[in-house]
Amino acid sequence: MLAGPQSMSHPSMMPGHIHERRFQPYEVNGGSVASIGGQNFCVVAGDTRLSRGYGILSRNQSKAVQLTSKVVLISGGMHADRNQLHTILQLRLKEYELEHGKEMPPRAVAQMLSNTLYSRRFFPYYTFNLLCGIEENGQGVVFGYDAIGSYKEDGYGCQGSGMEMMSPMLDFVVNRQHDTQYTGKPVLTEDEAVNTIKSCINAVSERDIQTGDSIEMWIIRPEGVEKFYEPLRRD
Repeated sequence: MLAGPQSMSHPSMMPGHIHERRFQPYEVNGGSVASIGGQNFCVVAGDTRLSRGYGILSRNQSKAVQLTSKVVLISGGMHADRNQLHTILQLRLKEYELEHGKEMPPRAVAQMLSNTLYSRRFFPYYTFNLLCGIEENGQGVVFGYDAIGSYKEDGYGCQGSGMEMMSPMLDFVVNRQHDTQYTGKPVLTEDEAVNTIKSCINAVSERDIQTGDSIEMWIIRPEGVEKFYEPLRRD
């Protein structure tokens, strides 16, 4: 059907007009996660709010998955990509266990996660991960990742929408950074690590609208994993 004068009157229908089409596959669903490792423990925590912009989609959405009896992965970023990544890792670890008759050790899981993220570097999973666990010697480890698989083991870390607020608090408590009156590095107990992470996420929930509702906390010990919840502000 030929276009008449009226159908050509809209500017977008005029010859030579440039059309723009945008494809945006990612969204940020908010939330904050943090972890501290120590001797015979690793504390992992994240809030349970799932949001989109100024809207709350869920008040009870976990950001973590237990991969083995000594490894927990917790992720900030986009919920759909996080769910996909967690599912793929669970399947690969199950295949490893069936083939070798044992669980994959934490550092091998860390490398596998890095390889998985890097394999999608041209269309990345929009997730920012903390892989947390206990090694054979009882030392808690925390591996922090960017979206394409670069990682480092610092013994503590944070990700998510409240990362910029939590990072200086964790740097000070765990490493005494910027404290000119303190020499050496403090050794935190399990209770101190738990209280530090609770304080960090509580402080963020007062200032970040994408963090709130409750804290899901995991404590990894050589004998097993304990999980519990703590309330946060809900507005």
